[in-house]
Amino acid sequence: MAVTVISKKLEFDEEKSRQKFLEKTQLRCSGRFRWNILIIIIILVFYALPFFIPLIGVFVINAYFILLWALFAIINIIRHFKIHFMTKKFRTKFSNIDTISENVDGKYQYLMVTFAYKEPEEIILKCLRNIKSLNGSKNVIMAVCLEEGTPNLKEKIASLNKEFESQFKELIITIHPYGVEGEIPGKCSNSNYGIRSIYNHLKENNASFKPENYILVNFDIDSIFHNNFLDVLKETVNKEKQPEQVVWQPLLYYNWNLDKLTFFTRIIGILRSKMMGAALVTFNINVMSVFCSSLKLYVDGNFVHPFYQMDDIICFIRWNIVSKKSLKIKPIYSPTISGPTSGATWFEELKELIIQGKRWTIGSAEVFHYFMCKVNRMNGLDALLWGFNYLNYYCGFLCVHSLVSISTTLRLLIFEDDKENIWSILFLSFPVFLYILNGLMIIVNKMAVKSFLGDLQVVENIGIFREFIHWILTIPTEIFYSFITLCGFLSILIHGKKVCKHRASNKDNLV
Repeated sequence: MAVTVISKKLEFDEEKSRQKFLEKTQLRCSGRFRWNILIIIIILVFYALPFFIPLIGVFVINAYFILLWALFAIINIIRHFKIHFMTKKFRTKFSNIDTISENVDGKYQYLMVTFAYKEPEEIILKCLRNIKSLNGSKNVIMAVCLEEGTPNLKEKIASLNKEFESQFKELIITIHPYGVEGEIPGKCSNSNYGIRSIYNHLKENNASFKPENYILVNFDIDSIFHNNFLDVLKETVNKEKQPEQVVWQPLLYYNWNLDKLTFFTRIIGILRSKMMGAALVTFNINVMSVFCSSLKLYVDGNFVHPFYQMDDIICFIRWNIVSKKSLKIKPIYSPTISGPTSGATWFEELKELIIQGKRWTIGSAEVFHYFMCKVNRMNGLDALLWGFNYLNYYCGFLCVHSLVSISTTLRLLIFEDDKENIWSILFLSFPVFLYILNGLMIIVNKMAVKSFLGDLQVVENIGIFREFIHWILTIPTEIFYSFITLCGFLSILIHGKKVCKHRASNKDNLV
């Protein structure tokens, strides 16, 4: 089947769209409370608390965060073993690839949609070669959403056409027009255009088209799936009684040449993997980088908001609000590789980590403001739980925890005469517990490399001494990342919507 290329502008009521855009640009903050201020107030209050409350209260606050670390560690270990057994199950079940040619057919049609802008052609081709290698990929509709400003656009389309023309059930390429009024450049606007265009294309070419019969896998271009991903996805989706109320999240690992990168990139990569599965999915906060849902949920949720930068975060909370459904995030126990931050040099790697760390924080704070402005449209209990879980994780766990540890240390060193009281001694035990939990985090990641990430061609060579140094540097790196998070919150507080821009991560060094 010939490749379908879509580049025409979406048809909207132009006057209505223009008016809506003008309202947004004029009312970015005026007339509304800046809900990002609430985040900074919470951070400052908790930082100051250790100086003003009894030591037992200081101990309770610090103990709470250590218990969170322990809870996340337990969940991370459980999820690791579930992935291990699921991978082993499908490895045995479909050991002969000839028996599963029709495996991903039946009740649902599967759409796999990825997005690219300035990424090297090698990354795009590597991504699609991986999709082609998946069991059942012949039955998949594959879509690549490019930008009008993509460098060497015609050459990239020609390469995709040449190599993948007959490799999928259908290959669709969309080209997002530049400078559409009411949008900001970034993945959200590209995703909104691409998925709307795919929806219109399918609707026009299929008389029996129903969006509820399609499951859409939305993923970043630097993603690598396990060859049994579609089998696991199918089994997971078929178990769900109400798929229109679920968003599925494959559990991510950042082990893409991670052993060749700096200690801080590796530590943050392992930490992100742990927190995504143990916190974001478990507490229904947001999906990340790769997520699956019914196409009907996109339709009911008015697709993707083109005025935001973080499509994964805004999609989940916006769909909750617009569709008036109580959505749940559920894991897919199939290991998926996502590209870590990277750079050509040590300095560039650090710079990229800071830029992307701030961007992720700004994007989440932007969505929190959106949530607070629309909260009256959500179910009361759902809104309360999501608001608490968001603040507990993004504000508390990622930022407040390190700041409270610092202010507690200052109080004990400067203001306490009795340095040997019970609370001081107990506080000194917290870093020991944290190092134990960080050690477990590294061990679980190494077990993943040995047990199932090898199926994705992940090979790591890290000596014992280097591993020990990385372990020692986990707490300093986590504290450093907390300050990146704080800078992100302060940036959006000071500059507002001006800093809410999608600065795509540099993927040149993943080639």
